[in-house]
This record gives sequence, structure tokens and C-alpha cells, in this order.
Amino acid sequence: MSTFIPNVSQSAEAGESEPPEDEDEASASYLELLARARQRRSRFDDAENTSRWRAHRRMPKGKKKSVKAASFDAGAEVLSKARSSQHMAEKPHWALRIVENPYFDYVLIAFLLGNALTFGIEADIMARQSLLQPPVVFTAFNIAFTMIFVAELAIRIVAYHWNFLFGEGWMWNLFDLIIVFFSVVDEVSQLFLSGSDVQTLLGFAGVLRMLRLGRVMRLIRLVRVVPALKSMVYLVSASMNSFFWTGVLLLLLMYCVAVYFTDLATEATRLNTNTSVDLTEVRRYWGSLGQAVASLFQAITGGMDWRVFVEVFETALPESHDMLLVVFSLYIAFATLVMLNLVTGVFVEGRSKRMLLTFGLW
Repeated sequence: MSTFIPNVSQSAEAGESEPPEDEDEASASYLELLARARQRRSRFDDAENTSRWRAHRRMPKGKKKSVKAASFDAGAEVLSKARSSQHMAEKPHWALRIVENPYFDYVLIAFLLGNALTFGIEADIMARQSLLQPPVVFTAFNIAFTMIFVAELAIRIVAYHWNFLFGEGWMWNLFDLIIVFFSVVDEVSQLFLSGSDVQTLLGFAGVLRMLRLGRVMRLIRLVRVVPALKSMVYLVSASMNSFFWTGVLLLLLMYCVAVYFTDLATEATRLNTNTSVDLTEVRRYWGSLGQAVASLFQAITGGMDWRVFVEVFETALPESHDMLLVVFSLYIAFATLVMLNLVTGVFVEGRSKRMLLTFGLW
């Protein structure tokens, strides 16, 4: 008869690896209770809250509930105040809402076009009828437009505060401020100084013409509010560096040719001193270095037919006329076909650079 002898080591290992379910539940409940106790205790760990915790333990249950309700109401009030302050902080200013409205720029464009139209009609009527003072209707229109532009500028200042002159687009804002200032001064001078000696003195000094120029310059504000015009201005500004040096090169070319033809005019005057050759046209176009540069500029920009500038030497220097015609033709070809096309290329390069900057490829 065989007897069964259990393996003690195997049973011990089995007991260690697989504890009873009752022990697992007991340990889990114990750990859960310990975590809750620590969580409750952590609320009163600070030294300043110790006395409050002890006093809270001694309170009756009814009083504890009232204290909890009061603290809950106070917390809810603080939370509501914080939310309201955050809502007020996120809510934009009324002036900022007006300025950032998409229809604001369209309304401004309409007023600018209306102002330009009335100003052009006023100038035409005053020129046709030889009037010294504008009609009353146009004066009222000018005052109304000036007040509208002053209000628009004031709204922008209220909306942007210091960013109006120190933030993005401050140069446009400064330009608007100067234009509106000149407009206000012009209207004030028209109202209070009309027909007085002060206005006559200011007219002789050119101040009134400067103020009227400010009224005309209002139309330039369209560049700011029309995106297509604004992009063209940015294109020109991006190409100004290359355009400047292209202009310097063209000016050097005109200077060299002007010195040459001015010297020829001096020689023609010396050779024809005792003759009956008329040198009026030679002195008119080539009599000085400034006149020579002006003639060369007119020749390449279409101001006059460039053959006229050479034919004046046909009778003064007949033996050099053919050579002068070749030299002037080379100047026209180089200045027109090379330099002016180079200016076009400069603007195209500026456009390409701006597109690369826009897409972050430059």
C-alpha cells in the first residue's frame, strides 16, 4: 500500500506565488483606506490650516454643514468674478471692434473717393469761372469730409493707443495724422482768415498752397486701404535699393555724354564767332551742363524727338555731324534698350523677392 507524501517545497512556492483571494481583497481595501486617509490629511498639512482643522473637528455637525456651505458660496463667488474679469479682458474695445470690422475700410474708401470727386469738381469750377473763393456748397462738403476723417483718426487712436505710432504700420498712421492735420488747418484758415491780410500773407508765402496740397494728398490714403495698391507700394519699396543704383548708373552715363556735347557747343561757338551761323538752338539745348542733361533726359523719355538735338549741329559743325549722329544713336540705344529694361528687371526681381519672402523661401 503506497502512501502519498506531499512536496513541502512545492506547496510553499505555490503559496508564495498565489496568495488567497481573501488576503488580496484585504490588502487592496487597506491600501485604499490608507490613500483616502492621506488624501484627507493632506488638505490640512500647512501650519496655518492646523488650527482651523482642529476647530473644525470640535464643531457640531450642523455648524460644519453651514461652514461648508459658506465656503462653497465664497468659492463660487470668487470663481464667477474671475470668469467675468477674464470675459471682460477677452472682449475687445468698442473702437477696436469698429476698426477691425471688414466694412470699415470700404466706408473709408467711399468717403475718400467722394472727397476726391468733390475736390476735383471744385477746382474745375473755380478755374472755369475764375473764382477767388470756392462756392459755399463745396466749403460745406470739405468741412464734412474733414470732420469724418478726424473722427476716423480718433477712433484709430483710441483703438490702438500707443501702438498707433509705435506698432505695426506706424508710418502709414503717421502719414494719415499729417494729412488730417493739414486738412484741419486748411479748413480753419478758410473759415476764419478768408479775405484777411493774414491769408494774403500766407498765400504769398506759399503756406496755403502747401495746405491745399494736403487736401489732394488725402487720395493717397487709398493706398493703405486697397490691398492691391498697398502691395504695389511694398513692391516699389523692396526694389528701391536696386532702383537707386540703376538711376545712379544712368545719371553717370548722361553726365558723360552731356559733358561731351557741351564741349562741342563751346567749340561751335568759338568756330562761328565771325560767321552768320545761327547758334540759338545750340545754346538752347547744349548751352550749359544742366541744359545738356535735361536734353538727354528728354531724348530717352520721349519729351522731344532725339534727332532735333543732333540736327542743331548740322550747320554749326557740318564736318562732325555724322559722327555726332552715331554717338547720339549709341547713347539712345544703350539708355533705352539696356538701362530702362534694367529698371523693369529690377521691379520684377523685387516682386519675386517679395513672393519668396511671403512663402518663407528667401
